[in-house]
This record gives sequence, C-alpha cells and structure tokens, in this order.
Amino acid sequence: MFGPIIGPLLRGWITDNWSWHWIFYINVPIGIISILMTMFFITDPPYMKRMKMKIDYWGLAFLAIGLGCLQIVLDKGERENWFQSGFIVTLDIISVTSLILFVIVEMFAEHPIVNLKAFKGISFSTGNAVMFFAFFNLFGSIVLLPIYLQTLMGYTATLAGLVLGPGGIATMASLVIAGRLANKVNPKGILAFGIIICAYSTHLMSKFNLYADFITVAWPRVVLGLGMGFYLSP
Repeated sequence: MFGPIIGPLLRGWITDNWSWHWIFYINVPIGIISILMTMFFITDPPYMKRMKMKIDYWGLAFLAIGLGCLQIVLDKGERENWFQSGFIVTLDIISVTSLILFVIVEMFAEHPIVNLKAFKGISFSTGNAVMFFAFFNLFGSIVLLPIYLQTLMGYTATLAGLVLGPGGIATMASLVIAGRLANKVNPKGILAFGIIICAYSTHLMSKFNLYADFITVAWPRVVLGLGMGFYLSP
C-alpha cells in the first residue's frame, strides 16, 4: 500500500518542482533495478525447469496490438474529432480486428495466455464483473479528481496529490480489518459492504462544486479508500 499513499504526493511534488516528464523518467532506474533483481534472485522451481513451456506468441501479439490501438483511440479520440479522423478510424479497425483474432486464437491455442474457458465458471465470471465495475469506479475517480482540482479549482499538483494520498492510508487500515473479519463472517457480506461504501463515496463526489473546500474534496477519497479495503480483501 506504499504506492497509493506516497505516489500521489511524490508525483505532485515532482510535477511542481521539476516537470511532468520526470513522472515517467523516474521509473527507468526503478525498472532497471527490478530487472536486475529478477535476473539474480528469481529462479524457477525444479519441476518447472523440466517443463517445456510454449508461449502463445500470436495471442500475445494480437492482445498487445488490440489494446494498444484501443488505448490510443480513447486517449486521442476527442482531440482528433473521433470518427471524423482517418487516423482514429484506422486504429479502431485494427483494434477490433486484433481483439477478434485474439479471441479466436485463444480458443484453439494449446497454451493460451488467457484461458477463456475459465469464464464458464459462474463464480469466476461474476467475480470478474464485480471487479470491473469496482475498479472502474476507483480509477475513474482517481483520474478525474486531479483534473477537477487542478483545472477548475486552481490546485497545484502537490495539493491534488495531498487529496489523493490519505485514501491509501484508509485502504491499508480497512484491509487489516477486512482480513480479520473474513475468517469470522461470510466474505460476501464484507464484499457487499465495501461496494456500498465505494458507491457512497462516488455519491459524495457528485456533490462537488466550485466552492468546495479541501476537506470536502479529500473526505470522499478517504471513504473510497475505506470501501476498497473491504472490497479487495474478500
């Protein structure tokens, strides 16, 4: 939980004091250290060394191309006037075609990177659906909140990060509580409680206006953090 707590504060400070480019540059040395640690300290267990793993390169390629093009469409679509742009239309076609081919390849691949047959299980499919909507709520608010604060409210990047940071602390605390409760009560109840809390936080955010003070905008983020802890654990 260190990332969600310190990340918004650190990136806000970096943006205000250096430049937003350094938010990406700072990951380069961290990535190099991670690669070196993986090379020197992560080893396969003996039974995996005896296995001849076949990688589904076609599935991996179609997934990367499909999602990559979709990401660019969602990021640049409004600026390019959506389907009035030949560039966006071309990427749409490539994305849809690649994702369809990805599904076809995964259905017949011997070692698929995504086993689509797992979705036949009702618990697995339902769990994925619940996770999709909950994280849609989480990441949607995390993306929109700094934009609202910096564009409309005149906050600096550091102050916007200060609004987001306490939510990570709230999640850390509620994860501990939820983990202990999971051994005593039905986890479905904890999950439902967490989702309700997350929904309530979004309701609070819908009340924002141009006269909201710091506590008013920070408190819903804390409530969301609490809800996510009860949601994530079960």
